[in-house]
This record gives sequence, C-alpha cells and structure tokens, in this order.
Amino acid sequence: DMVGQAPVPPSQARQAAEPTTDFGQLFLALSVFLVAAALLLTGLLAALGIDQRSAEVGIYLALGLRTRSVRRLLMAEHLLLALVGSAIGALTGLGYARLVLGGLRTVWSGAVAGTSLHYHAEPTTIMLAAAIGLAVGFVAMWLVLRRKAAGSVRQLLGEQSGGASIRPAGPLRRKLVLIGGIASGAMA
Repeated sequence: DMVGQAPVPPSQARQAAEPTTDFGQLFLALSVFLVAAALLLTGLLAALGIDQRSAEVGIYLALGLRTRSVRRLLMAEHLLLALVGSAIGALTGLGYARLVLGGLRTVWSGAVAGTSLHYHAEPTTIMLAAAIGLAVGFVAMWLVLRRKAAGSVRQLLGEQSGGASIRPAGPLRRKLVLIGGIASGAMA
C-alpha cells in the first residue's frame, strides 16, 4: 500500500507522534501576567481610595487625631475590605478554573490535543491564595498610606499652600474630639 512513499525512520515517527505544543508554559505565562496586572490594579485602587479620602484624613489630623491613629483606622477599614475581597476572589477563582477546564474539555479540546484534564483543588491551596491576596492588599494600602501621611494637613485638605507641615492638635483637643464624637453618636 505504500507505493510511491518513502518509509519513515522510527525516530521521526516517534517525534511526530509526540504532542507539539506545551500549553502549560502558555498558561503559566498568562497567569503571571494576570497576577502582575492584579497587583498593579490593587495598588492603583488603594491609591485612588486614599486620594479620594485626602480631605477626610486632613480633617482627622486637624481635629487632633494622631497620624498613627488615622493610619490604623484606614488600615482596619481596608483590611476588612481586603478580607472580603480575598474570600470572593478565592471563590471566583475556583469557578473560573472550572469554567476554563470545561472549555478545554469541550469547545477548545483541540488546543490540548485530547489530553484529559481534571479539576482538582485543595483547601490549603485555596486558603493560601486568599491569604496572599489579603497580604498583597495590606501591603499596597500600607505603602499608599505611608506616602500620603507625609503630606501636610493643608495639602490633605486641598489647600496647596506649599507651607510647612502643620502638626496635629494636642491632647486636650483630642479629648474634646472624642467627647464630641461620643455625644454625636449618642444623639444619633
């Protein structure tokens, strides 16, 4: 039956039978790109959130709260958001992984050359991913707050005077602010 065809050497036959494309490297490269983009986006969103609240930070400092207290307040708020975001991100990632594997088993089956793909997730891996997401959010916010706290109260309140930095008010004013805040909360 092989009339007019030259016989194929066994080494070339084995090479031709091997899969030609390693999609693992492609998926790894895409994953690294997505993680880098997510890190950049996290930092930008943290910076935008703090920039939008500059006047609020300036008011806290002008009313006598210490810079450290304002930082702690904003970090606590952000940590809560990062915790919720990490949990949602981990669950969404599980769904996304199932969706992509389903697509590779059906619609894009030619891309994996018939390789059998199975979904597998470990609870430890999911918790690690959520913890890393939380840590990245925390570090991004800490870096943004550290940079923002270097500004003066006037700059934070929107007055571009370029003057010397104003120190927060003393302990008496802090106590009055605390008492006023408690009284306002009690009346509300």
